[in-house]
Amino acid sequence: MTTSSQDRVVVGVDGSVHARAALHWAADEAQRTGRGLHVLHAANIDWLVAASIISRAEEHPTRDDVLDAAVEHLENRYPDLDVTSSATTGSPAHDLVEASHGAYEMVLGTHGGSPSHVVLGSVAHAVTAHAACPVVLVPDEDAVRRQGTVVVGVDGSPGSARAVECALDQAALRGCSVVALHAWWLEVVDGYVVTTPGSPAWCRAEERMHEEVARMLTTARQHRPEVDVRVELSRRPAAEALAEASGTAALTVVGARGRGGFAGLLLGSVTRQLLMHAAGTVVVVRSHQHGPARR
Repeated sequence: MTTSSQDRVVVGVDGSVHARAALHWAADEAQRTGRGLHVLHAANIDWLVAASIISRAEEHPTRDDVLDAAVEHLENRYPDLDVTSSATTGSPAHDLVEASHGAYEMVLGTHGGSPSHVVLGSVAHAVTAHAACPVVLVPDEDAVRRQGTVVVGVDGSPGSARAVECALDQAALRGCSVVALHAWWLEVVDGYVVTTPGSPAWCRAEERMHEEVARMLTTARQHRPEVDVRVELSRRPAAEALAEASGTAALTVVGARGRGGFAGLLLGSVTRQLLMHAAGTVVVVRSHQHGPARR
């Protein structure tokens, strides 16, 4: 049965342990936001052809055991959750991107049935680059259960501004605080590169960065005044700082592309590196996405 994913949390399943973690995260998120959950299994057409060859004539060759198992698991673990489901026969990346149009969020495991040494699956990468809604990447069950702050990467870009809004909304849902993390590496004060911690130039550079981050937070905080926000500066590569922070955060939120790089890039280098090395759940948002609506 095919049903609409409109304004629902959508989760992609493929029978892998990573997809099961994503399923749990998505179900918890649906409950937090008061939305329904749509479970999607995009089965490659080659699998269906093989099934039709090996199945007996009286059997239904396109029965989706992966989808059935996921829905049954949800019915047992989340009996009050509004769950819909669908199976498709196309490319998983293509069909998940299609389902993202009008969805509240798209939730995926960091990689599916690929070998465990693949730190970010090709489907997860493609969906994150092309989805029409925020994409949540869940690495494992430990990340599902983790409590803590919501970390958001802030760099002054439009994508970063959208990430701040999302982070504050997520923190409000969880009743936790936000750490606005701004990483820097090269700053110039009075014509000189800042290199000495604690020097007057270093202090002026950090003061300027604090002011810039505070300005970016001002508008978003008007909508979520109840959320406590702390600004943190880190002099190290941004992807490295965010990846380390993700190891203890309940959630790490970033824009798809920061202020550097080419305008045509769908994913910026910092976001790509973070997705490769994050130790926790990451949410990627794009500045033009409709995104999770404020409640």
